[in-house]
Amino acid sequence: MDKSLTHVSSERLLLNAESFGFGPSAAVASIFPHVRERFEHIGYVGSGHTLDMQTNLDYDAIYDLSNLKTPERDKVIRELSGDYDLFFTAMDFPALEEFSAMGVKTAGYDALAWYWPSLPEGSKKSDLYLAQNFFGVRERLEANAEALQEHAVVPPLVASPEPRRHREHVLINLGGLQNPFWSLDDATMYARKVTEALGRVLPRGIEVKICTSTAIAEKLGGEAQVYAREQMKEVLASSRFAWMTPGLGNIYDSAVYDIPTIWLPPANDSQGQQLALLTEHDMIDAAVDWSHFGEEARIDYWAQQSDVLDVVTTRVHEMSVGALEQLFNEQLGRIDEDQRSKTTALIQRFGSRGDLVVAERLHAFALRQEQQHRGGSHA
Repeated sequence: MDKSLTHVSSERLLLNAESFGFGPSAAVASIFPHVRERFEHIGYVGSGHTLDMQTNLDYDAIYDLSNLKTPERDKVIRELSGDYDLFFTAMDFPALEEFSAMGVKTAGYDALAWYWPSLPEGSKKSDLYLAQNFFGVRERLEANAEALQEHAVVPPLVASPEPRRHREHVLINLGGLQNPFWSLDDATMYARKVTEALGRVLPRGIEVKICTSTAIAEKLGGEAQVYAREQMKEVLASSRFAWMTPGLGNIYDSAVYDIPTIWLPPANDSQGQQLALLTEHDMIDAAVDWSHFGEEARIDYWAQQSDVLDVVTTRVHEMSVGALEQLFNEQLGRIDEDQRSKTTALIQRFGSRGDLVVAERLHAFALRQEQQHRGGSHA
């Protein structure tokens, strides 16, 4: 038995995820089973599509902020700050700062420590800052060590690699489309054009599973759906090959499940930068970038985030299903589903089982807080 589990923490833990793409919410869902067995009480607070992956998990309480006006939302946050001892967020650094200012101990998980022009201010406010390993992350934390409190680099939040099993279907993973910089209608337009083009490209009779958020699935209709994290693991493990948006969560899933993958056109700046890094390190099977539509369609993914999303939105409106179909056909010829995915090299370099490592770090931090409380200190 894991010795750390001989003491389940009585510190009340509140979880949260940034409402940007699917990655932060998926990270919390991956971590949840490991924290569930280590804490007596766990709540979740969030809004919008971040709840998609949380509502079927065994929380003691879920607080939905989706339809609250600012005064109502602020009132809920103030009440929660008095009810919980430890706030943990995946990527929502403004919320971390908010709870920290109210005297709640905070912990933050950051999948994009490699990406920020400078580390978010919330990372420095965090009592515990956990950065997922990727290119340049260790160097960045070392350079910022004096500004950070307790901190560590953790492996990717993916399972240990498994031997390839029988492959049954093709996966279209459209996670990571929803974010505050473009509308749901624009995100849905991207999803609809991609799925229509792939419907023309994929052989007849092949089984296809389409993964996306609840809101986009409802607009798309048909086969698109949301998968709980445990369901998604089964889908990934039995995928012959995949078409995915190049979010970091999808990238690591492709790596750990050894899925030959064709990356879809980036839907935001970090996706574009990640695709460039994979290409630079020869860890890519195939991809369609906006530049493939013509040099005039190329996007500078290192520009201001809002500007990048404006250009992505324009490109989505401009692109034709016919052009997508042609590009998808070209890239499909580069995929051999019987070969290993080049993306698996990420696991060899950066490791796996970060979901367990994060839970252990969070639990150890909570136990130390308990000891301080018993000793009469609440600092």
